[in-house]
Amino acid sequence: TASWERAGGRRGDLTVLRVPGAFELPVAAKRLAETRRYDAVIALGCIIRGETPHFDIIAGETAAALRQTANETLVPVGFGLLTCDTMEQAAARAGGRQAPVRAPRRARARCLRWRNSRRRR
Repeated sequence: TASWERAGGRRGDLTVLRVPGAFELPVAAKRLAETRRYDAVIALGCIIRGETPHFDIIAGETAAALRQTANETLVPVGFGLLTCDTMEQAAARAGGRQAPVRAPRRARARCLRWRNSRRRR
């Protein structure tokens, strides 16, 4: 929540909903979007590759369902689902200021920019 506030978001505008796994992200995102209480939904999660094709199926289906949620509800869904080969890679991509990619921050920033542009209209 601190990074949300640093980026210009208000704590009262943020709802955190935890789900058991990445595959459940689209259901949670759709439930939130359908309430019409949110300007955008940010889906954050991580899938770590194993030794089976399960990784590819879960990653692809989750991404498609999040896109479908945005298309059906017309509420933007910030895509912050990391797909990583190792825990170390996941920590680096999701981590703090020193992380090279910081995908969750990018998803949050895109949603804040969208929200701010809509409020100016």
